[in-house]
Amino acid sequence: MSDWQHSRLGALLWAPDFFTGVSAGLLAGLVAVGSESLATEYQAVLLAVAGIAAAFGALVLAVLPVLLSTLSGPYRALLRETRGGVPGVVVPFRQSVLISLMASGVAIVVAIAWPLQSGSSSANWQRALWGIAAGVPVALWIWALGATFMLVTQLERHMRNQEQADQLAAQAAEAREQLAARGVPIDGGQSKIPVGGHVTSLSADN
Repeated sequence: MSDWQHSRLGALLWAPDFFTGVSAGLLAGLVAVGSESLATEYQAVLLAVAGIAAAFGALVLAVLPVLLSTLSGPYRALLRETRGGVPGVVVPFRQSVLISLMASGVAIVVAIAWPLQSGSSSANWQRALWGIAAGVPVALWIWALGATFMLVTQLERHMRNQEQADQLAAQAAEAREQLAARGVPIDGGQSKIPVGGHVTSLSADN
């Protein structure tokens, strides 16, 4: 995999939910401009997409503060050792909210302009443009849905990792107490403690 695919933007665009959204959007656009009965009702569909996408964004914004407030000290210490650090936890949530807002905003704009579609000519290039316009909100909405689902799996992973970090911190604290009882000095408030066959470095205040 190339370096671009490892970047944040590359990982976002290379995700399965992005390709699923694009495919669904193209299909929705083709159906919307190809079916007169659906074309007359598509404005309502776009407004529904706008509302649901906005709800996705609101849900993610509500969950994020809860997650950040529940991060324990040991897990924050481990996160600070990663490339993104603690702020990196926020990135997927921010991306999901951005996609949801884009889906909602574009859907509203296209819904407002959609009545013009019935009065446009039947030229192929105009039908293609309206098809793209009809498909973009659906593509973004499916993308936002996939991104929201991925956040659920990330939340589960954070909870598991935090539980492991707390266990390691408790074991390290117990080992430090045993070392202190034996009179072994702990340099600078830190000690490298073998836990489960691995050497773990944790601060004394964690």
